[in-house]
Amino acid sequence: MPTTVVILSGIICQVFLYQSIVAQLTSIVPTPPTPPVPFCGDAVDASGVSPCESLWDMCNNSLLMPFMNISCRNTCGLCPTPPTIAPTTRRPPCVDNALPGMVSDCLGKEDLCADDDYKELMEEQCPRTCGVCDPNERTDGCVDFAPPNKRSSCPMNRHLCFDTMFESFMKRYCRYTCKYCPGDCVDEVAEDGTSDCSKYKAYCRHPDYEEFMKTECRATCGFC
Repeated sequence: MPTTVVILSGIICQVFLYQSIVAQLTSIVPTPPTPPVPFCGDAVDASGVSPCESLWDMCNNSLLMPFMNISCRNTCGLCPTPPTIAPTTRRPPCVDNALPGMVSDCLGKEDLCADDDYKELMEEQCPRTCGVCDPNERTDGCVDFAPPNKRSSCPMNRHLCFDTMFESFMKRYCRYTCKYCPGDCVDEVAEDGTSDCSKYKAYCRHPDYEEFMKTECRATCGFC
């Protein structure tokens, strides 16, 4: 067989091979992922299969590169490395420490906060009593909604927190005022750190006391 015919036959075979590969690549459609993550991966065909892995050696082929760069980005190493996101750290709540099931004994020991012998220990165990943190400052980003450069109207509408007509609205826009923030499902306590809610659990659903119990005994009454 003449040399010219052999070369021509090889070129024709190569063309048919490329056409076959292009047909595979153009038949697969990238499936968009769930937003907001941008898609970067190998596309798949109607049956959910991708031929990209078997075609990895074509990534740098000058004829097929335009197709490979679109449909086989992952196989061809074109996907960017996802950024490393540092974990979010939150400050601990401003409360005095206490043993499990016990009431903190920090109250009444304020004078030790300034005592050089106990200052470090007191600030660690009794941060609220010693004033090293603000008990009213949120540390978890749970705040009331407010228009730009304006104060929130939530505090003056506190009485609507448990109103059946406004409850869903208040949960969304007045989370801090209505105590819908994570960790807010607690009973109110007196100055000595104790609560009488457990004694009055029978009044949780009493028509005359329910609103009061929703505010003062949320955890005991299961209103969270």
